[in-house]
Amino acid sequence: MKIALYETKKGIGVTIKVALFSIMIMTASVRCNAFSIEGYENLSRSSNENAALAVTAYFQALYELISFLTITTKDIYVGNERFICLPKDFNLSYKELKKVVDDEINNSQPYVQVFGSDWKKKEMSAFVMFGLNRKFPCN
Repeated sequence: MKIALYETKKGIGVTIKVALFSIMIMTASVRCNAFSIEGYENLSRSSNENAALAVTAYFQALYELISFLTITTKDIYVGNERFICLPKDFNLSYKELKKVVDDEINNSQPYVQVFGSDWKKKEMSAFVMFGLNRKFPCN
């Protein structure tokens, strides 16, 4: 399993911090039912300011993580394989990440086929990764 997603001159300490930060973000999203697709839709429809803030904070955190991981390369790896290849001139934003998830929800047929009626109970982070992969595949 490849932990280092990019090479750094500062050494293994930075790589470990990035890996730990990534694990913390993903663990938080797994443990928080609000960030399933179903929870995301409920929060998005809510008129509560805290709900809107939670959604924005989630996407901002993902944006910060992906931005940090793509400092030296625009490629995102899963294991040893390039999974997402962002164009060099593309500036990712948290709003773009939200749009990716919204597009995946609106085109949910593959998820319904795989997961059935429980597809909205799946973690939102998977939808971000698969959506980015669909939008920016590695050829």
